[in-house]
Amino acid sequence: MRVQRFSLYLVILLSLGIETECANETKCDEITLKNRLFDGYLRSARPVANDSDIVEVVLGMDLFHILELNEKDQTMSISIWLRRTWTDVSLVWDPETCDDLEELRLDPAEIWQPDIVLYNNVDAALNQFNVITDARVSPDGTVNFNSPFVIDISCGLDMTYFPFDSQTCTATFGTWFTASDEVAVRSEDNNTGIDNFVRNT
Repeated sequence: MRVQRFSLYLVILLSLGIETECANETKCDEITLKNRLFDGYLRSARPVANDSDIVEVVLGMDLFHILELNEKDQTMSISIWLRRTWTDVSLVWDPETCDDLEELRLDPAEIWQPDIVLYNNVDAALNQFNVITDARVSPDGTVNFNSPFVIDISCGLDMTYFPFDSQTCTATFGTWFTASDEVAVRSEDNNTGIDNFVRNT
């Protein structure tokens, strides 16, 4: 009888031990996930598994409004929404083990960003609106970063047939410091959207 009581006592202890261990497991909520992802993260380093890998950046643009067309200075000022997409191998997680989180919204200042500039911009840099937008990150590390800009494009204008003329201005984007064997930039298949374009009256 004494042996039976000891066996029952031992089983109870083992059961309690298992329950205690499960209760102490770290819950993976959004805050925990962010802490894990940014542990040792370097925003100055290209987000690649190997140094020889190339980061592909896909650009797209939505045209909102033509603010000014300056025939004398051969420039055009427009407001746009610039879309940038790339993959960051350091920002990958399994949603099934982390509260089924399918997206993280991050401050873009906290993560690596491609040094995209407008080559034929009149000013030295892109003129971003005073609007803070988040970078949206998917579990596979895909980063979508969209933000509004006002850009002044330098483009040749032929006013010979004004006001019955048709003008073409090209905005040329690319990286400034990063070499092409480190970051490759390409445009979306339909890289310019006009669904939200406001025509001048």
